[in-house]
Amino acid sequence: MASDYSTAEAIGFNRLESDDGKEHLASFLILAPPPPGTKIEEAAGRQQTRIAIQNDNKDAQIILADAKGKERIRLLVDRKGNASIQIVDRKGRVVFSAPKEE
Repeated sequence: MASDYSTAEAIGFNRLESDDGKEHLASFLILAPPPPGTKIEEAAGRQQTRIAIQNDNKDAQIILADAKGKERIRLLVDRKGNASIQIVDRKGRVVFSAPKEE
C-alpha cells in the first residue's frame, strides 16, 4: 500500500517542542493532493491539510478543513477534560459552538 500521491505526500507527521519544553505539538495530518501538473519540488508548498489529529499542549484536537485548507470544524478535549465542538465559517468566525460559550 502506498501512502503518498505521485508527486507529494498524502500523510504527514509533525512533532514540535519549544526550547524550554513548555510548548509541544504532535500531529498526524492527511493532506489533499497538489493541483494537477505540480512539480515535485513545488508540491509541498501547494498542498492543503484537510484533516489534523493532534495533541497541542495536552489539548486533544481533530480539525477538519475545507479544500483551501481553512479550518471549518474543530473537535476538542482540553487538558482539563472539557469537550467542545466548533463550526467555523469561511472567514474564520465561529458560527456554532457546543457547549455554548459564555
